[in-house]
Amino acid sequence: CGIGKYRDPRDPPLETPEGICRDCKDLNLPEGVKCDKVRLTLETLPLEDGYWRSSVDSDNIVMCETDSSCTTSPEETCAVGHEGPICSVCDEEYSKDALGVCQLCSSLDSQAIFLFVLCGIFVLLLLGLIISRRRTLDAIRRQVVSDNKQWSQRLKTKVKIVTSFYQIVSRLPNTLNVSIPDSYRRFSIAAANLFYLDAFSLFRLKCLLPPELYSFYASFLVTIITPIILSVILFAATFSNARKLADGQRKKLVNDRFYVFFSFTYLIFASTSSMAFSTFFCTTYGDDKTRWLIADKSIDYDSSFHKKFKFVSYAAILIYPVGIPTLYAYQLFKHREAIKDYKNRKTNNEIKHIAFLWRDYRPQYWWFEIYECFRRLSLTGMLVFFDTGSVLQLCFSIILGILSLQVYTECKPFEEPSENDLVRVSSLSIIFTLIAAIMFKLRSEDVTENSDRIGIALIIVNSLVFVMFGLGIFIPALLRFSKKFMTKNHIHDGQLKETGPECEDKNAFIDHFKRLVNSDEREAGWVNFDTKDWHIKSETAEEWMKKTGAQMQWRCTYGNGPANQVRVKFTVDLDINTALSHNHDEDHKMTSGQSYTLRKGEDWKEVYHAYVFPWPLRERDLVYTEYTKKELDGSHIYVSRNCKELSEATSSLSVKAGRKRANLIIGGVHFRPLDDGKVEITSLMQIELGGVLDAFDFYKRRVALTYMKGIVDQYYRKANGDSTHSASFISKGNSSSNASSALNIELGNMIRTHAGTFDEGDGHENVFVVENPMTIRKEEQKV
Repeated sequence: CGIGKYRDPRDPPLETPEGICRDCKDLNLPEGVKCDKVRLTLETLPLEDGYWRSSVDSDNIVMCETDSSCTTSPEETCAVGHEGPICSVCDEEYSKDALGVCQLCSSLDSQAIFLFVLCGIFVLLLLGLIISRRRTLDAIRRQVVSDNKQWSQRLKTKVKIVTSFYQIVSRLPNTLNVSIPDSYRRFSIAAANLFYLDAFSLFRLKCLLPPELYSFYASFLVTIITPIILSVILFAATFSNARKLADGQRKKLVNDRFYVFFSFTYLIFASTSSMAFSTFFCTTYGDDKTRWLIADKSIDYDSSFHKKFKFVSYAAILIYPVGIPTLYAYQLFKHREAIKDYKNRKTNNEIKHIAFLWRDYRPQYWWFEIYECFRRLSLTGMLVFFDTGSVLQLCFSIILGILSLQVYTECKPFEEPSENDLVRVSSLSIIFTLIAAIMFKLRSEDVTENSDRIGIALIIVNSLVFVMFGLGIFIPALLRFSKKFMTKNHIHDGQLKETGPECEDKNAFIDHFKRLVNSDEREAGWVNFDTKDWHIKSETAEEWMKKTGAQMQWRCTYGNGPANQVRVKFTVDLDINTALSHNHDEDHKMTSGQSYTLRKGEDWKEVYHAYVFPWPLRERDLVYTEYTKKELDGSHIYVSRNCKELSEATSSLSVKAGRKRANLIIGGVHFRPLDDGKVEITSLMQIELGGVLDAFDFYKRRVALTYMKGIVDQYYRKANGDSTHSASFISKGNSSSNASSALNIELGNMIRTHAGTFDEGDGHENVFVVENPMTIRKEEQKV
């Protein structure tokens, strides 16, 4: 036979008893053979690196797990140290390293022993530190500020998401039994060993243990029994220590240990469940009809011992894939009302022991950890109910992936928007990986030619989750660094400082605002804005101030730090009634993204307001209370501050709408009629927008300057008969209609739910009025 063909002696026709010439391109994996010579036969047909066949009489080519495990020799298809189906089994004196390649034990024994001893020393030191310095650690813990605690909690949540993702995606190649590029297979094996905490592979325990103690069954029993033993030790130590403590300390100890226990069960859930189901995953390779266990290809699935061992797997399934979600469901359902109480749940001692199960999620999604267990289980162990590697199994996996993405997109269950983004990216990455698996299953010519590129693309896609995780850690740290070291500090010794506890009373708060409006540099430390922060190209700062007569100032309310409060004072040629009417005109407001009056009284109202910023900044929203007061001299005051109780009750809506909740410290407008018929207007604002807008001082100054300039320009244009709007950094208009509509409906329902918990006194109205069009209207009702 010529180049590109080989002679097949099986079932030869009468005219050519030595066999017929077949085209190499007709093989099931033509890229796996070398047909570059003449006179090739089926027996002498050479294979490419990384391909295997069950015998020299077989033309069924199979891809090996790693390129280096299979050779090109027709006689010896497996490399040194490899044997068995697809050369996936290691010889006696060899063991697999972290990348799945069989290495001689003596070559890396020292490294494995070193890693094992190093980890042992680390664990002993950690335990010694905890025992010997428990009191010191408690003292340090009490000194940690709330910001750091919150950052630490957000870090734990991101670690949970990343761990869950890599535990799923690293098992997909084995679970689906799909031939994938060697580069991506190495990546998935390394990720599986790391995130499943596979000590047998990481430390190459086969080289350290006697042959009779190292096997798949030994690994199975260690994986299943070790968590039970550790849990028993944990609770025994807890019971022993709790007897010596007072009731309050005993309760705290039990809560802490249960938190550790639930964290531990989450960590081992995927690995133990996957191991429990692994005894049921089997397949055949090439023309060999033997069904081999995918987890250990040296085990005959139909052997009598394996059939008996499956009864142990049934017990493991009851304990882990069934038992852990059932335990979660019982605890969460039992305490669901306390978990849904957003205001008190973080301080409720009755549910602190299961905080690991609910703290990451919004109150209405108290059950979401149960769904997470089902999702992780369905994409790993439950696929055993389909034929391994079948198209049906692959299609079912993609359907599950798409449904999971839809759930995350619609529900947005996590309290932090960045965590919702991270989990959606991880779901997309799983879907892309499953689509690639179908592509490799079909093995079209273009896929075969570009398999290496697809493998690299898969590594990049899977790595995006870790990149987002890294950015989620790096960016907040960068923002804190910028806020601390890259801000322009303002130092003053004025007596009028921040809005303190003494301003909790409404009248005291209004008086504090009046003092700020009338204060000077000596009393409050006001300084004129720096013209370097002026970025309006249409006119210079000097031209604008000369035209409008405005005086813009800012200060640090603490006396030493970045400027966080801004004030602008100007005079307009309008009568007091026209100026007040313009203040009530929602259409003139620069920030009219969405604004809804939630409740009204005679001299107060509570408002939900959304700020729409240009991409890539997140929208902000807030719930504030606005007070109004008319002075004896004809002046009018409109001053607002954050409505803490309503803000907490509706904070989950910000997450669902993809917004970040802002905090209005103080903001208002003061109208003073002058003797010449004009009006002096003073606008003051102190708001914490969060994120980059608070961290980068120069950016915050520009936003404040633009906001205040817009207010002045609106009144100036009104006085001159011009109704056009000035350019604004903060966009006008609503968010996407679907998101806004859903937000409006849920906001109205939540206000209805929480309205009864607020006591404003007799005679106050509770009116749900929509200042922008909205589908819900709550008419007058007594509170």
